[in-house]
Amino acid sequence: MRTHEFIRAMKNRLGCQEAEAIQDWLEFAGDIADGTETDYERELDDIMRALSYVRNNFSPDVLQKSVRFPTLANEIIYGAALFASGMEEKQVAGAARDGRLEDGYVPATDDETGTLSLVRVEDPEEQVFLAVNEPETMVRRALERAEGFWLRVCRTPLRTPPPLAPCSAVIP
Repeated sequence: MRTHEFIRAMKNRLGCQEAEAIQDWLEFAGDIADGTETDYERELDDIMRALSYVRNNFSPDVLQKSVRFPTLANEIIYGAALFASGMEEKQVAGAARDGRLEDGYVPATDDETGTLSLVRVEDPEEQVFLAVNEPETMVRRALERAEGFWLRVCRTPLRTPPPLAPCSAVIP
């Protein structure tokens, strides 16, 4: 994807009218590219596919947070999941800096939708678990097993918030 195509897609597809945010992405792609125009264009294309996935699968609020948060293309979707779980930008930036978002998913096309399930454990130490492109029934079964374990060990029920993704739960 060429620079002018990326700018147009940011504005028209993603609704980002902030020149500074677009410039941040362009500079970021330039910094991580290997110095060739081809690699730079490939980085822009990967970034746009990942941001388009966020547009297709998350709320407009999460998309806006994501377009203002330059990070590696394979960290964008996991970063969006953390934004959707309620984490602040500083926390998501810490997760990216510590390498906890690496090796995420980069979609093959910019119109892709998929299954992304999120489980956030609040205490004793906050953790977020993601399941990408897993059938909802498998994620629900895993949550049921986790709930059974939690009840046996902690003797308290799980809290379930409004859905953040096809299925989600917060373990107190």
